[in-house]
Amino acid sequence: MEELLFQLYNRVTFVHIAVPVLALITGKRFGSFLLTSFIIAAFDGYMNHLSPELLVIARGGAVPPELPHYPLYWYGTWVIIDMMAIVSIRYGHKLIQEKLGFLAKAYMLGLLCMIALQIVGYVDSVFFHKTDTITLIYSVGINAINIAIALLMIWQYIILTVKETFRWQASS
Repeated sequence: MEELLFQLYNRVTFVHIAVPVLALITGKRFGSFLLTSFIIAAFDGYMNHLSPELLVIARGGAVPPELPHYPLYWYGTWVIIDMMAIVSIRYGHKLIQEKLGFLAKAYMLGLLCMIALQIVGYVDSVFFHKTDTITLIYSVGINAINIAIALLMIWQYIILTVKETFRWQASS
C-alpha cells in the first residue's frame, strides 16, 4: 500500500498545477478556490524541489558531525513550510477579502495533520530510532493527505464549474 500511495503521489503535483491553470484557461473566477489552488501548487512545487536536498541532510549527509540532530532538519523544515502555507492561505484570503472556502479549510486541516505527523516522526526518529510502525504511518499519512487534497481540488473544480454553468443557464 505504501508503494501504491507513493506512485499516486508522483502524479499529485501534476494535479496541483493543472487544476488552477485549467481554471484560468477556462476563465473561471472561483475566488477562494483559485487562490488556494495556486498556493497549493506553489508550495507543492517548492517542496518537490527541496525534497532531494533535504533527504541527503536527513540521512546524515552534508551535515557537520558536531550537529547530530539531522532529523530536526527534515521534520523541522516540513513543519515550517506547512506553517508558512497555512499563513499564506489566511493572509491571501484576507488580502483579497474572501472568506475561506472548502478547499482552503480542507488544505489547512491537511497541513495541520501533516504537522502532527512530522512531530510524531521526529519524536520517533530521535527517541525511538525510527520504529517500523511510526515510519509506515508517517509515509502513508503524508502521501494519503496529499492525494486527498488533489482529489478534493478536482472534485471542487467540477462542482464549482457545474454550479457556474447552471447559474449561467438560469440567467439566460
